Amino acid sequence: MIDWDRVRGLSADVGEDCFGEVMALFFDEAERGIDALERADTPARRAEALHFLKATALNLGFTGLAGLCARREAALAAGRAGRLRATPFRARLAASRAAFAAGRAGMA
Repeated sequence: MIDWDRVRGLSADVGEDCFGEVMALFFDEAERGIDALERADTPARRAEALHFLKATALNLGFTGLAGLCARREAALAAGRAGRLRATPFRARLAASRAAFAAGRAGMA
């Protein structure tokens, strides 16, 4: 669900002082990405919202959320995805956030 090597690398790159801000920004952007996905009314907008959310998640090491986005992107590209519900994405983000908090606590 979380690529801890990526998390540690990012933390080292930006510094521990800034890392909390980076993560807060990620969670805010992920929520906005899910909101955009929920509002997307065309396949192109759904694809754009999925790609944004996937890329954001991958950049921070949230592989579970990125994987969900990738599977939905593939379904959309194959014409198998209509309107996308936000619930699975919100649930995956919440589970990822909890796993991240627990993992970071264990790293301290």
